[in-house]
Amino acid sequence: MEEKIIYYGTLLELYGELLTDKQYSAIDKYYNMDLSLSEIAQEDKITRQAVRDNIKKAEEKLEFFESKLKLYKNFKKEDNIVSKLERNIINLTAKITTLSIDKYEKEKLDNTLKEIIKNVDSLKKI
Repeated sequence: MEEKIIYYGTLLELYGELLTDKQYSAIDKYYNMDLSLSEIAQEDKITRQAVRDNIKKAEEKLEFFESKLKLYKNFKKEDNIVSKLERNIINLTAKITTLSIDKYEKEKLDNTLKEIIKNVDSLKKI
């Protein structure tokens, strides 16, 4: 269920403005605020079934938008690339400390690595 919450929460961030107000409200309360169907129905003064219908329609629309635009898929792919880069940086940092090179060369490698880390960090903020 946690994967589903993250998935629809992210889709809602990406495509939420394309939903109707009722659909957005229902799916936001259900996935992001962790309210039950009954709680949403009571708060919105509608039936539980109406809440479920709004959530179902919102899920279908979000999945349709994702199937066409693939923003979530690309986001996940980029996130995986950044994670791999971070692991490689950790490995390189460990290897640099074991190298038998002069101080100047080691500083150059350290500075290059710091620049790479800075670039990877900027990717994470996008």
